[in-house]
Amino acid sequence: MARPATVLGILVRPFASLMTASKLVGTILSRRLVMGQLGQMDDRMLKDIGLTRHDVWSAMAEPLFRDPTVGLVARARESRLATKANLREKLAHARLVETWERENRAA
Repeated sequence: MARPATVLGILVRPFASLMTASKLVGTILSRRLVMGQLGQMDDRMLKDIGLTRHDVWSAMAEPLFRDPTVGLVARARESRLATKANLREKLAHARLVETWERENRAA
């Protein structure tokens, strides 16, 4: 059987929800301030962390109630993975060329 709600419990629940919402708003606002700092970086610095200026602008275009850093983290991860894949492909190609040159020199 369910326990009857107490007056204190009824009063505390909305307050707890309000506190959670205010923490979320504070987090989103502080991350938007960080986004402003990213916007001041030059293109070389952004490239070093796997982002482009367009990535930063796109993230800042998100509605105010969304955390803009979520999309940036995904974009940076995609960029790193693409860079790694590109490097692996170049390395494999260089090894194939090296093997081909070795075999053709011997002939």
